[in-house]
Amino acid sequence: MGLPNSPICREEIPSAFDLADVQHLHAISVEGQGPVTVVTPKQRWAYAVGFPLRLDRLDSQAQSAENVLVQVDVTVRRGRVGISAVNAGGNTLMEWFCVPEDGRTTCLLRCDRLADCQNLIVRNVADTGEASKIVLYDIRVVKTNGQAGLGWLAQRQRAAIGEDRHRLPEEGGRAERGTGKFFLIAGIGHCGTKWLAHVLNHPHQGMICWHEKKAEAVPFDWLTCLAYELEIGIDATFDRYWSFLRRATTNYELVGDSHSWSTDMIPEVARRWEISRVVFLVRNGIQNVHSFHIHNKNVARAQWAYRGHLRRSWELLGQPDRARKDCSNWANWCLLWQTNLLMPEWLGEKLGQHKVSVLRLEDLLSNADILDNLIRTLNPKLNLPHSEQERFQATDVNRKVQDEDRSPQALWRKWTDDQREVFREICGPGMAKYGYPIPAAS
Repeated sequence: MGLPNSPICREEIPSAFDLADVQHLHAISVEGQGPVTVVTPKQRWAYAVGFPLRLDRLDSQAQSAENVLVQVDVTVRRGRVGISAVNAGGNTLMEWFCVPEDGRTTCLLRCDRLADCQNLIVRNVADTGEASKIVLYDIRVVKTNGQAGLGWLAQRQRAAIGEDRHRLPEEGGRAERGTGKFFLIAGIGHCGTKWLAHVLNHPHQGMICWHEKKAEAVPFDWLTCLAYELEIGIDATFDRYWSFLRRATTNYELVGDSHSWSTDMIPEVARRWEISRVVFLVRNGIQNVHSFHIHNKNVARAQWAYRGHLRRSWELLGQPDRARKDCSNWANWCLLWQTNLLMPEWLGEKLGQHKVSVLRLEDLLSNADILDNLIRTLNPKLNLPHSEQERFQATDVNRKVQDEDRSPQALWRKWTDDQREVFREICGPGMAKYGYPIPAAS
């Protein structure tokens, strides 16, 4: 594997990573030192092996190199594998996904500074409950001129694996699509979209509902994907998603996808595929913001929401810049929750208000009539006994945290005075609009 044939790439930094330095983490088996064959654990997201950065082998100029591209030459034999650049704190800087259909391909990981990429991690990202298998042939690092943007990376990947086979006809042409209808479940993270996808997934009755299916179609991690959509939009990088959808709508009467697309991108999705309905979920802001704060604290690029996603939403809403002097992660999460509540009306203007249904997660969990009405609206033919609906409603949506009081009142007491003040200021209007009380005292 040589340097990519591009003026963007300048010179190689040898010996930064070595296949012979493979670290056994939780792999079922590891064979060879170059190439290295790895069988991952069966669990999804489980780490298999790592390859540490060997700064001690590099001269001072290489150690301080910026705008580098890590190239990992691989073939996935089965399953789905993620290869990520990880910093010293264990945070993922960028991750690239590979499947057997890619053949022998090169994963391209962009890093601002080589010293930040302390480890390359190989993990299982297949959701089948089976182990994945990958062969790693080589790891190289090259300096770039700083112009290795996301669009360039994706173009290189498509060219390498021949992604044209997934492509639909250009806009205005007729794609071979099934007759099944397509709907989306939208909302921000930790608001119950995965739970609702499980409720609405009934393949034996002609209805399926995915959760984050887009993640299986694109070659990189979710944060990079969000940045890509902001920077590039929806292009041929997403063609595999339409291929998934084409097959599904051929085999099922109703196909749903949950939490794949941020609300601001849904009109762009609708330009490429007709959307019959969008179910937009809202959750109590105290619980939602707290979940962001706890479960997303290790996001390496924590400012993405403030600098990119939020600003785009404000522009689409036609509102003046709502930036704050307080740019803390806490304020970002509060702003994300409050801004999210303004998006359904905007989306209705784009798709038609009759296509957008806004529902509170708490009502779906506690009111059998509201859940039943949603199910009947989406699929009048679905036969879901009330006992089955009650089983879904009894599901613990706070599954990530056990043996802890996760009620809004309990969480409110845990917050600092400053956190409560920022929350009241930013989220108070949204809490009032959707009937969520704010505790009067700490």
